[in-house]
Amino acid sequence: MEPLLSIIVPIYNVEQYLERCIESIINQTYKNLEIILVDDGSKDNSGTIADTYASKDNRIKVIHKENGGLSDARNHGLDQARGNYIIFIDSDDFIDSSMCEILFTTAEKYSSDIVSCNYYIFRAENHISVHPMSIQEDEKVFSGIDILKYYLIKTEPFDLNIVCNKIFKADLFNSKDGQIRFPKGRVQEDNFTTFRLFAKSDVVTTINQPLYYYLQRADSIMANFSKKFVKDTIDSHTYMATYLLEHKVDVMCELQLYLLNSYTDLYRKICLLDNADKKDYIDLLMEYKTFVLSHTLNVSNNHLWGRKQKLKRFLIKIDLIKYIVCRG
Repeated sequence: MEPLLSIIVPIYNVEQYLERCIESIINQTYKNLEIILVDDGSKDNSGTIADTYASKDNRIKVIHKENGGLSDARNHGLDQARGNYIIFIDSDDFIDSSMCEILFTTAEKYSSDIVSCNYYIFRAENHISVHPMSIQEDEKVFSGIDILKYYLIKTEPFDLNIVCNKIFKADLFNSKDGQIRFPKGRVQEDNFTTFRLFAKSDVVTTINQPLYYYLQRADSIMANFSKKFVKDTIDSHTYMATYLLEHKVDVMCELQLYLLNSYTDLYRKICLLDNADKKDYIDLLMEYKTFVLSHTLNVSNNHLWGRKQKLKRFLIKIDLIKYIVCRG
């Protein structure tokens, strides 16, 4: 019998999208699925829709729980999952009918711990685009350490931090050296989690073919930019840096570059805010700057030295931040 794939779908107030999502899952060409729908305290008809599908398809299991957020819903799904592999799908997205089969077949072909595919960015029925990738190969195989380095310096292949376009060996989440779960109450849950899964992997494979349809809502980016968003972003970076250093993962120079890039990216986003709003972020930003500088004093890789020094000079100049805050 084919191995069981567990698909975890966290659900919260998505009645307008949920049927499309579930239909794309139950109609997969790969049939041996365990479909775990986690109703995270929805106040609309999402829970009823999930129950209706469960009554028609015995592969579907519905969990109804109090609202705890995306991470908590995923964790409930992980605690119930019995499959050899895990796939996460967000309930406002949907997937190609062959996604499970292609990801699983690729995982078996290369003995991969993780397989990641490309995806479509879906804004409306008439507005679908393929997310760009920097690799040209249809399939590419990495070691766990190499993919972690690419993740840190963001050169290839594409948004490696997200979990919804991937298949994972279930053992990654429940190994003898401890469970991996998503951090409850965070808005940057993938940033706290995915790098640890890469660090535990021996083989990671990427597929150029887009198989996942990611719904990008018009107001999603700026609506999520808040003090909590910035704090969780910073906390995820400091958590990752501390974890990788404590576990002596051989990615020091790439990590340094990641920290410098992440700081300058946050700085530029905050610069776009009104001066009155900037004040809410200064303490967080300056505290993060201290952390970044304390971890980027030594250059350990000539290949990245020039890029790193350029970023570092920019970082030091940001002492002028009082100017952008107090300017008017």
